[in-house]
Amino acid sequence: MLAADRITVSPPGATAPVIEDFSIAVGRGERVAVTGPIGRGKTSLALAVSGLIPVAAGSVSMDGRPLELRSPERRRIAVVLQEPTAQLTQPTVREEVEFVARNLGLEDAGRRADEWIQRLGLSAEAAALPLQLSAGRQQLVLLASALAADPAFLVVDEGTAHLDSSTRSRVLGEVESLAARGLGVLWVTQIETEVRWANRVVEVGPRTPAVAAGEAGPLPVTAAASVRIDPYKVGPGPQVTVRRELEVFVPASGVLGITGPNGSGKTLLIEAFAGLRTIEQLRIMSGAIPAPAILASQYPELGVFNELVEDEVAWAAVRRGRRRAEVLDDAAKIFERAGCATGFTRRRTWSLSSGERRLVHIVATLVAPSSLVILDEPTCGMDTAGATAIAEAVRTRAQNAGVVVATQDTDWLERLAGAAIELG
Repeated sequence: MLAADRITVSPPGATAPVIEDFSIAVGRGERVAVTGPIGRGKTSLALAVSGLIPVAAGSVSMDGRPLELRSPERRRIAVVLQEPTAQLTQPTVREEVEFVARNLGLEDAGRRADEWIQRLGLSAEAAALPLQLSAGRQQLVLLASALAADPAFLVVDEGTAHLDSSTRSRVLGEVESLAARGLGVLWVTQIETEVRWANRVVEVGPRTPAVAAGEAGPLPVTAAASVRIDPYKVGPGPQVTVRRELEVFVPASGVLGITGPNGSGKTLLIEAFAGLRTIEQLRIMSGAIPAPAILASQYPELGVFNELVEDEVAWAAVRRGRRRAEVLDDAAKIFERAGCATGFTRRRTWSLSSGERRLVHIVATLVAPSSLVILDEPTCGMDTAGATAIAEAVRTRAQNAGVVVATQDTDWLERLAGAAIELG
């Protein structure tokens, strides 16, 4: 159905190819998972086989016909990329889900949009502004939009990385049912559940061996403040979803984990801890939330702004009083542990993969002086080496500062968190 024959791909900004002499074929009804280390070309492969970027050598074809940006076959391929905020353009969820199908001229675009909004559990948010949803709900909107376009082939690049396990199972079940009727699927992922779900697995790039964690077990938490979260009340505005009064101890040291379904208010709560929001549900009962805090958001595409990696890593830390040379030395050790190549800090940030950009965003946060470090989905789309490197850096940081982590990656969190709460 779709085939790439000995392709070489150099994405914009790259000084060398990230994919060389690589071949892959996906048949009708086949679900192929693509996995491998961050920065080794998975996204470039997804873009190339979708006809969204040209190949430097080799060829891509669909049903035996060459596939290029302006090829008619492109209309039969739906693509969901990693960064949801860069793909949402419409004022409501319903209009977003309908957008591609209507652009393709499907006569039943509205009906198909309503069907997929219902099938993926978005009915309550149909009139909402997509950019105001959580990252997981945004990914769900993009998946619904892709499927409403009735594609013959689906390419998903880490498009479920923010989803909770229940919602992920729902999505995989829907895609599997479509594949049984002939949909071809190329699914880029770091998530083991999705790898096992696929009919076949293809690895891109040599896998970096994971370095074993140096110190086992979660760190004990010392409390800086006791915070009460009042129960959720039906009404307008974003809220933290708790059914009954909940007491939370914000750490002075150690790691507090926050988990829960998509849309349950994890990001809302940590933004309140960081002083970026005021929510009526939150009351400080004793002590004080440590300040200054520093937050790494779940949208690194919106938070990374310097030209070079080294400048991005040093920016906040130097402004908070650290020496640049010391900051870059600490950051280089984390990058090395994550399997990044020598000279990584001299890379241009706009040439990084989404996983590499997230790693830079997290490292820049961890090396900056702060009384409270807050991380939102730090391992989203991260390979094992990167997740291990972040865990060890968090462990080091949490010995003399409080760390709060909002995440769906509960297995990773259990290695670190001395306390955890679940919303929803």
